[in-house]
Amino acid sequence: MTGVMRATKYLVLSLAVSNEVKSFKEYFKTFHDIFPFVFKAMRPLSPAIMKVGSSSKSMMWPLVFKAPGSSTLEVPDCILELAASQNIVDIQPIPEQVVAIGVFDDASTEPVVRANIRKLNNALKRDGLDPEVDDEGSVTFAQYDAVYTMGKRRGEVWIKLADGGHPW
Repeated sequence: MTGVMRATKYLVLSLAVSNEVKSFKEYFKTFHDIFPFVFKAMRPLSPAIMKVGSSSKSMMWPLVFKAPGSSTLEVPDCILELAASQNIVDIQPIPEQVVAIGVFDDASTEPVVRANIRKLNNALKRDGLDPEVDDEGSVTFAQYDAVYTMGKRRGEVWIKLADGGHPW
């Protein structure tokens, strides 16, 4: 598996004091309670991405990313074989997207995440950026090295921007 995982591929579109806007290239994700899979297939620097709604919750990790200039995204056979051996793993492609990101270094507890989502939403309004409408009212947040460290780690709240809701 060495060399299969890479850090998340993105392009920083805007960097402000209170937030960032990044364009993430297409990638595959996996989610569910898959810690045996994660420790075999994952490498540090890939974020654990949580999406929590009023009636749903998921945790996912980017596994592979589309190479610059490539028209296809493929999961290496070694990851597919490992996923097939785990009956709780689901691998899904995620299309390219533009995401506003608020950064924090506190623990990703509900009050911390919700406060940072409010802060990021206020920054988007101030900057004239339009978030994508989410009917479920879910929040998305990420932790870097979440399964590899116990101390201080980078946390992020993510708000996907609407198509046409940004200049990029």
